[in-house]
Amino acid sequence: MERFAGHRAEQHAGKFPKSTINGVSGTTAHDIRGGVRGDVNVSNRLFVFLSRIWNTTHFSTWICAMCLGGLGYHAIKRPNTTFDVFGGGSFDQEYFAAYNLVTPNPTPPPPTISTAQPAVTRKSGEAVVGEELNAKIGGRTTFTERFSLYPNVSDLGNYRTEFDINAATKLKTWPGWQISYSDVYITDPPTGLKGNDQVLSTGLRLTFGKGAF
Repeated sequence: MERFAGHRAEQHAGKFPKSTINGVSGTTAHDIRGGVRGDVNVSNRLFVFLSRIWNTTHFSTWICAMCLGGLGYHAIKRPNTTFDVFGGGSFDQEYFAAYNLVTPNPTPPPPTISTAQPAVTRKSGEAVVGEELNAKIGGRTTFTERFSLYPNVSDLGNYRTEFDINAATKLKTWPGWQISYSDVYITDPPTGLKGNDQVLSTGLRLTFGKGAF
């Protein structure tokens, strides 16, 4: 068997995400996303994958960690371009810290009422389907686009989506500089919290192993 993508670890810096709680928008001060993934070809077109991903944001103290794996197919496999479709399963754990929900007071004063909301921990089994495009532009720059859909099999009717675009330029063999956009959506956020999170980031990228190209 041939190793296709090796193991990849990424650290993003310089993030400028926006988040909204109780109708108030603000810039998230701390946003960390990372992961490790291994892909192994089992034939010229088929591959298996296993990955570990974690996200955390400071604004609503949301932590998401998941393990996923499955089977993929190289629909396009050229020296400078690959397009994959994949499917499998995942185990997802989300943690939302306690927060105060501020709502209008129907009988002021005061004009608003603050209600304490408890911390929430959720563990779910999920299916996963998606696609990923990797393209090499010139000798140093790569472009990646990825979309994943996670239907919740523990709580039917709910799901998550993740959409990512990334462009990276190699500085040396393993370090590089990147700019990326990410959009994460969940159908069932806790009361008062928004279900959509968008992040625009730029920073240092570290690649271990062969990588896509």
